[in-house]
Amino acid sequence: MENKIRTRNMDGNKPDTEGGSSRVIGQAAAWFTILLWGTTFVSIKILLEEFNPAEILLFRFIMGYCALFLACPRRLKTTGIRQEITFVLAGLSGVCLYYLLENIALTYTMASNVGVVVSVSPFFTAILFHFVRRRKKNSTASNDRKISSITSDEGTRSGTASDKETKSGTVSDKRRHEEDGEEKLQPSFFLGFLVAMTGIVMISFNGSQLKLNPAGDILSVIAAFSWACYSLLTRKISGYGYPVILTTRRAFFYGILFMLPSILLYDVEFRLERFSHPVYLFNFLYLGLGASALCFTTWNVAVKRLGPVKTSVYIYLVPVITVVTSALILKEPVNWITAVGTLLAIAGLFLSNFKSAKAT
Repeated sequence: MENKIRTRNMDGNKPDTEGGSSRVIGQAAAWFTILLWGTTFVSIKILLEEFNPAEILLFRFIMGYCALFLACPRRLKTTGIRQEITFVLAGLSGVCLYYLLENIALTYTMASNVGVVVSVSPFFTAILFHFVRRRKKNSTASNDRKISSITSDEGTRSGTASDKETKSGTVSDKRRHEEDGEEKLQPSFFLGFLVAMTGIVMISFNGSQLKLNPAGDILSVIAAFSWACYSLLTRKISGYGYPVILTTRRAFFYGILFMLPSILLYDVEFRLERFSHPVYLFNFLYLGLGASALCFTTWNVAVKRLGPVKTSVYIYLVPVITVVTSALILKEPVNWITAVGTLLAIAGLFLSNFKSAKAT
């Protein structure tokens, strides 16, 4: 029992003392999110017949923001400017930069290149989380030394101070012991990353020739890094204790603000008659209500329950869902290369989670 209490997984989560129900909720939320996100390419492909990428991006998140407001019209009151800045950065990285850079990258390089490079975001998430936790641990250790020095000085004047020092040291040692597990990146994560990326490359290129385009590929890398930043910011926001719908809506608000300059770069038209077409309206509802409002909320729930690293590896499944959807809806053929790549991507997901799941 004591080992269970002290053990945390790689994502920095406190152990679930409620029979694993928190992890189950997080895993269900992650699976649901990825299932929807993996099918959005169909809606985007249809909407591109009438709308440009900037219009699709702006309209879907405005629709998603309105849906979240109707779901919970309460106002979110933060406690200070530092919290507000965190929301600003979340909106910039996860709502604006990720999608905008991804769409711009598609104009410079092949979709297969973008799909592969963006799938590297779980790796960026793990590396960022590693350095953030290390920095936090060093800061905590420095504060503990200061507290220990202060209590030691007080101990010369008060007999009870020695008790405080002992308790403080015990708590600090326990906290450092708990954080050792969450800092260390397990070999299984990197093995899972390599296996999954091999599968994703097989799915994305599938016999086609690899053509590198520096501009498009660099934009894709920045997009992947932006999503990694969003995952860590979401984890930080979850610690504030606010309702998930309200925090997601606040990130949407800032994301939309950062998108507005794109109106000057693209020919964004606000002609409402285009939404009168049932097919376009349905697909915008799917993207705005489902893939944006609902999925961002469930993704944030998953990050809160599982942690940013463990949640991010579910991104490996997006190409898999895309392949399955293509076969079922668009009747696209699936050959042996795609099938093997799909199995490798799924295997990579389980390998990446294997060690942390065992630990918990």
